[in-house]
Amino acid sequence: SMALAHKRSKSEYTGGKVPYGFTTVDGRLVKDAKEQEGLALIAEMQRTGYSLRTIAEELTSRGFVTKNGGEWQASTLHSIVRRKK
Repeated sequence: SMALAHKRSKSEYTGGKVPYGFTTVDGRLVKDAKEQEGLALIAEMQRTGYSLRTIAEELTSRGFVTKNGGEWQASTLHSIVRRKK
């Protein structure tokens, strides 16, 4: 819709699941500092060749939680890694 396209053009959040690494403030999608740290760790560990399971364990051990506040699983990471490409 035109209204949705307009909101997107102004970086306003248009609904759906908020991606990991972001939060909403006053209806706008903004970077979440702690989650951005998590994304950087994921990217770095992936570059170094670690498996998703190992990365999940590392995130959990460092106190990072998923969007739902849970522990990391390889499957949770898979969707994030796929989105980043």
